[in-house]
Amino acid sequence: VWGVGVCLFALLFGALPFEGEDEARLRQRICAAEFHIPSSRPLSRSCAELISHILTPDRRARPSLKAIMQHPWFKEASSPRRNFFGAETPME
Repeated sequence: VWGVGVCLFALLFGALPFEGEDEARLRQRICAAEFHIPSSRPLSRSCAELISHILTPDRRARPSLKAIMQHPWFKEASSPRRNFFGAETPME
């Protein structure tokens, strides 16, 4: 499930959620869930919460794939009034 979060982050932002100067620092940041969600995209709170929940270091605290698919963000993202990021889009 953690890998799904990494892929989702990469798809949304075009970058990986974790960076490190070397392998040891990268591992430390992953284990501490040290990442930030860029403000360069209009991201809904629901989407940000989902990503944070999926990328939690404790695998027992992560949602199941079924729970991820039932998350409100998936419903928001599939709405014709919202874009993929979950942000409102104007109706024409």
